Amino acid sequence: MHEFLISAAAFIVLVGLIVILHELGHFVMAKLFGVRVEAFSFGFGPRLFGFKYHDTDYKVCLLPLGGFVKMAGENPTEESADEIAGDPGTFTAKPRWQRMLIGLAGPVVNFLLALVLMFVYYALFNEVPSVTVKNTIVEWVTPGSAAADAGIQTGDIVRSFGGISNPTWEPQVYEQIKLSPGQYVPMVVDRGGQSLTLSLHVPMAAKAEDFDIGDTGMQPQSQRPVQI
Repeated sequence: MHEFLISAAAFIVLVGLIVILHELGHFVMAKLFGVRVEAFSFGFGPRLFGFKYHDTDYKVCLLPLGGFVKMAGENPTEESADEIAGDPGTFTAKPRWQRMLIGLAGPVVNFLLALVLMFVYYALFNEVPSVTVKNTIVEWVTPGSAAADAGIQTGDIVRSFGGISNPTWEPQVYEQIKLSPGQYVPMVVDRGGQSLTLSLHVPMAAKAEDFDIGDTGMQPQSQRPVQI
């Protein structure tokens, strides 16, 4: 229930933001061309509070699902033809090209919003390009793990794994581990210039989709620079 309420609140905020900015585009363009805007509303339904400035009623309504802009003459069925024809501030009194721009302003603002959000996201959350590591180095060994039982130690360089010479952590070591659940995989490591032959017993849990190299107890050296 807690997650549902959070998702519902996030949906309302997101929809409200998208619609309000959409309507703001119509509003600004209408004001620019001298169309009389009778109301700019956040939400729908009964009016809760707001204020009137010049000809526009800026208000907050009960249902917070977006909002709307009401322009004079926008809906001819609500006003008489004589009133609309004699009022230069109505929507229909404006040239067709201006009405088109007023109508396009909302979608353009939504497009710009998506562009800005993508720019901000990729500016704040970006991945550092991976750096190729020449040696398959063990950065850490978990005590009591399969790697520790095999005799693997921190700083060992894997020279051979499952018959593959000078393997890479991914995909070669990872693939051999995934193919060998419950089996012993022969490996050769370089420890301080000395070549040692070891045998890693791969846990049966390697069958799981989310099994990682680190789950064997040996943590590969980071393949990207450490940055602060």
